[in-house]
Amino acid sequence: MSVMLVGLAVAIAGATGQDTVIMTTLCEVTKQPERFDGRSIQLRAAIRLGVEDSPTVLFDPSCSAVVAVVLPQKAPSQHVKEYRKLCRSMKKEQAVTATVIGRFARTIVHFGNGATLGSQLDLETVSEVAAMR
Repeated sequence: MSVMLVGLAVAIAGATGQDTVIMTTLCEVTKQPERFDGRSIQLRAAIRLGVEDSPTVLFDPSCSAVVAVVLPQKAPSQHVKEYRKLCRSMKKEQAVTATVIGRFARTIVHFGNGATLGSQLDLETVSEVAAMR
């Protein structure tokens, strides 16, 4: 019976166009961006607030991965406290770490100094915000 219910849930998700969230790392996303393009992903990474004309970015210094992150204009309905904590923490600290879920896209993102990035994550939810050590 449980197998049938799981199968039914998968069929309904497929029929409604919902896509499952892929748990991954920022390093993996930047190595194979085509695999994640247009998909919802979850990962833990460092976040640095953009200054002036520069976008906010997710980064992982262990593999030199950098992806622009688009923060929503208002707090996501889920994890409101954590989103507010993220915004406050990024203003105080140079960088914070957090677990994020969002839709990944291969697209050109421009920095104010003329540099570009080839991808971005549209942030949907955030959790486990902590100061970066």
